[in-house]
Amino acid sequence: CGFRVMPTAGSASGVLPNPLGYNRVYVRVDGDFTYDNWFASLKKGRCFVTNGPLLFISVGGHEPGDTVRIESGTVNVTCEVYSLVPIGKLDIVCNGEVMHTVEPSLTDNKAAVVASVTVGRSGWIVARCFEKDGDTVRFAHTAPVFLDVPQKPFKPRRYAAEYFLRKTNELIVRAETGEYPSDESRNATMDVYQGAKALFEGLLEVSE
Repeated sequence: CGFRVMPTAGSASGVLPNPLGYNRVYVRVDGDFTYDNWFASLKKGRCFVTNGPLLFISVGGHEPGDTVRIESGTVNVTCEVYSLVPIGKLDIVCNGEVMHTVEPSLTDNKAAVVASVTVGRSGWIVARCFEKDGDTVRFAHTAPVFLDVPQKPFKPRRYAAEYFLRKTNELIVRAETGEYPSDESRNATMDVYQGAKALFEGLLEVSE
């Protein structure tokens, strides 16, 4: 949809039957390892989420959270994955489309993947990988590296705007019958949902 949102994670241990630390976010911290620096790096997108393997990506030498200014054409993408078990597939995704898929072969629990990805307009590139089938889905997903292509701005994808509009309408229906401590909190909740609905309806008008 065009929002610069960074992935985060929490184990939900105690709410779901997950052990503590099952779902995780790893952040590369610039400077001293402090509370403020950790959150600043997370907000910048120096991160990946996982419940299994470790995954790193660079695009033309730039890391997640960076904005890379390029002309239309191809960019070099490098991924590194570390895993104690075989990886079923690794995807490189650009603006919501899988541009490259490979089943990496691990050597000493590590694999490197290098690919050239064709870029037609501004947007983003991420990497994701999945362990081979098990009891649950075990995967890792990087934050985006953003792409700035002159004269070719990002266009929201229709399927994405439709998805979030549908989810927002579902939340509105649930909120209308929900219990609230006061009318003020009910109205505040509905204001947020109605604002989101208007936002996604607007995105639909300019999406493709």
